[in-house]
Amino acid sequence: ASLGGFARRDWLNAAAFSNTEAGVTANIGGELSFGLNVGIGGSVSHAMFDAAMPLFSADPRRDWRLSGRLTVGYRKVRVLGFSPQLNLTYIKNGSSLTLFDTDRLRLRMSLARFF
Repeated sequence: ASLGGFARRDWLNAAAFSNTEAGVTANIGGELSFGLNVGIGGSVSHAMFDAAMPLFSADPRRDWRLSGRLTVGYRKVRVLGFSPQLNLTYIKNGSSLTLFDTDRLRLRMSLARFF
């Protein structure tokens, strides 16, 4: 299990794209019966941009970002020492400028090495 906070600063050439983001993240995972490895986690953050985009708004952009992740691995099946794993990720960005709103759901299949 893990719980943490983060802060990030992007200094770009255009102030309208430069931003400060701060948020929290939490994750928990472990091995269950029958060789299943499961992890679940997520984060929430707020990004504040330095300047407005005059074409879209007189106010600087503000974003709320939400992400969640579910991972399931099955270590009883092995191919050259690697086991199948599925990752389901949800990402939502709610912006004060609706042009930058996003809502994504991704499924990734991979091979993982479990220790």
